Amino acid sequence: MPKDELVKKLAARAGVGRAQAKAVLDALAEVGEMGEGHGHPMPIEALDPGPSAGWQSRAPQEPLRYQPTSAQVARLIEDARGHQLGLEFLIEGELGSVAVTFGVHAFTVHAARRHLGAEQA
Repeated sequence: MPKDELVKKLAARAGVGRAQAKAVLDALAEVGEMGEGHGHPMPIEALDPGPSAGWQSRAPQEPLRYQPTSAQVARLIEDARGHQLGLEFLIEGELGSVAVTFGVHAFTVHAARRHLGAEQA
């Protein structure tokens, strides 16, 4: 897959800008090059460049945010209605379990819960 397409898909999936996605891919490629020929993954301690490394200047300066779309929220609610655990699980289940069960971001679960709360009020 061409790098531009990979950056585009990563950005969309992670809910970040393309520049941020490219920075992550570049960093992963750098890590991969460091570990070549060793026959085993490099321990994380060996990858930590410390506080003065140049990677920090390329890191995003603001927190990354994920904002689910109304379509994603609606799809989650519809999926929950058709799931054997139902809407009750979506509303009252443990946040991480619900997100994993439906394959969505936890913020999408939270938004769906707010939406359903508004419907019931």
